[in-house]
Amino acid sequence: MFLFLRLVVGHLLGDFLFQTEGIVTAKREGVRGRMLHVSIIFASLLLTALPFLCEGRLWLVITASAVAHYGIDDIKIKIIEPRWSIAAFVTDQALHLLALAPVMLLPVSWQKPAGTNALIAIYNNNTLLVGCAGYLASGFAGTYLWNSIVRTFALKNTCLSKGPFMYGVIERALFTTASLGIFFLPLALLPCAIRLMSKRGFPAPEFSFNLIYACAIGILIRRFAPG
Repeated sequence: MFLFLRLVVGHLLGDFLFQTEGIVTAKREGVRGRMLHVSIIFASLLLTALPFLCEGRLWLVITASAVAHYGIDDIKIKIIEPRWSIAAFVTDQALHLLALAPVMLLPVSWQKPAGTNALIAIYNNNTLLVGCAGYLASGFAGTYLWNSIVRTFALKNTCLSKGPFMYGVIERALFTTASLGIFFLPLALLPCAIRLMSKRGFPAPEFSFNLIYACAIGILIRRFAPG
């Protein structure tokens, strides 16, 4: 489980943080875009499994997961997404995580790397890991989930352009932090203040999604973060 959780962070990095608007468009246009995306996923998984890369079987699991990622994306784009976007998103993410599950069959998956240097200490810190996964899911994955909901129920394509994208990321990150404890609760006022100053308003579906989804992630972080 130890290594599986690190690979989940690698997946979140490659599938959301490192996936630009250009890559999203290129994926839908053809093979080259999907190959680029899978290459980034592969590199992200290797990065989060770095202390264990001397294990040959781990390379097989990561390579098989990357190949599966390509196939899953291909099916999602061609078959599921045009009909039911939210189902495509949820199914896509569930299958990607399932493709990583075989790593738990490896003995190294349950071992912590030895060492006392700062990088190993950070890598072994499960609280930091859960927090990292939570904020990636809240901020970056949340944008893709919201766009899937809009495309499904409003029948309208939405844009992942830099401005709206980053605003949503920041707003959900603040709401997630506010839900971590009473000390952080005042941070929930910041997104409201920013909306008022920028005249963005409070569109009910978007604001409600950001608030509820981000707070739910914050509660999960509190539940699963050790200590």
